[in-house]
Amino acid sequence: MKADKLKTPFRIALMQLRKELFSQKAGMIALLVGLYLYIMMQPVKEFAADVGYNVTPVGLVFLTCDSFVQMIMMAGAVVLFLRAPFEDDTYPYLIVRSGRTAWVLGNCLYIIIIGGIYVLFLWFATVLATLPHVDLRMAWGKIWGTLAMTDAIDQYEVMFNVQDGVRTYFGAGQALGLTLLLEWGCVCFIGACVYLGNRVSSKPVGTWIGAGLTLFDITIYNLFPGYFMAYSPVSLAMLTHLMQSRWGLTLQYAGLFYGIGFCVMAAVIIGVEKLRINR
Repeated sequence: MKADKLKTPFRIALMQLRKELFSQKAGMIALLVGLYLYIMMQPVKEFAADVGYNVTPVGLVFLTCDSFVQMIMMAGAVVLFLRAPFEDDTYPYLIVRSGRTAWVLGNCLYIIIIGGIYVLFLWFATVLATLPHVDLRMAWGKIWGTLAMTDAIDQYEVMFNVQDGVRTYFGAGQALGLTLLLEWGCVCFIGACVYLGNRVSSKPVGTWIGAGLTLFDITIYNLFPGYFMAYSPVSLAMLTHLMQSRWGLTLQYAGLFYGIGFCVMAAVIIGVEKLRINR
C-alpha cells in the first residue's frame, strides 16, 4: 500500500509528460527557441570554418551569461508551463484516485523532469547549430579562446559576449555542468511560480509572474542596484554573477535559492489544494 502511494506521483508526472512532450506547444517552443539559438551560433560557426578549427560544445555557458539570450530561453520555459495547474477533463477523476498531495507532488515532479529535458534541449541546440564544425572534447578549445581574447568577436559580429573570466575561473566541463544545473534550477523555479500563481487564482497570475521574472534581470541592469540580483532567478543562473561572490551571490546561494524556493512553493500548493476541498 505504501509502495503504491510512493509510485502515484511518478505515475502522474509521466502522465503529464506524455501529454506535453510531443504536443504542438512543445514543438513550437523547440522550433522558435532552437531557431533563435541557431542564429546566435552562426557567426561562431562561420569563424570556425574560416580558421579551420572546430567548436567545442560549451557555447551554452556563454549564451546563458547574456541577459537577452537568457530572457528568450526562460520565456520558452514560461510558455512550456502555460497549462499549469495541469487540469483537464480527467482532473476530477484523477484527484479522487490519487489524493491531492500526490497530485501536487506528481505535477512538481513533472516540472522537474520537463525542466531537465528543456535544458538539455538548449544545450543540444547550441551544439547542433555548429555542425559540421563540432569538436566533442570537453575543453574550451581554440575557437572560444580566440573569441574571448581578440577582436574576432567583433569582426564576425558574434551577438553575445564570450567572457574570458569564465574561462579563467572554471574548467570547461565544470562550467558546462554548473550552467546546466543552474539553468535547470531556474526553469524549475519559474515553473513552480507559474503553477502556484495559476493555482491560487482563476486568472493566469502565475504566467504573468513567470513572464515578469524573465524580464527581471534586464530590469535590474537598467534600473536597480546590483544587489537585487539576489532575488532574480534568471540572474542567479548566470555564472558571471556568481564568480566573485559580489552582493553575496555564490553558487551555494543560487542552489539554496532554487531548492528552498521550489520546496516552499510546492508546500504552499499542497496547502491550497487541501483548502479547496474544505470549501
